[in-house]
Amino acid sequence: MSNSKIAERLSIGSKRVFGIIRRHVSEALSTQPLDTVKELSVDETSAKKGHDYVTILADRERKKVVGVAVGKDYEGFAHALIDLVIRGACREEVRTVTMDMSPS
Repeated sequence: MSNSKIAERLSIGSKRVFGIIRRHVSEALSTQPLDTVKELSVDETSAKKGHDYVTILADRERKKVVGVAVGKDYEGFAHALIDLVIRGACREEVRTVTMDMSPS
């Protein structure tokens, strides 16, 4: 269900729905410790219609998100790595990185 439909169903604003989701996702990510990440997958995706992108890092072995950052460039990747380290993983332990070869 889209956030706008949730807002409509709960009779609240869509910004409030986004805030609730953002808060819960941030809490879940910050309280979920990471084990050693050895195989990293990197992708960027559109956060919403248009050109707002996020970079997502995933642990290929455990199939879970280990880092997220706004943007699809070098800075977005660097911030996603910082997210990975803040959550307890050691980036020096990463042995392989899989990513598409798009210019972004």
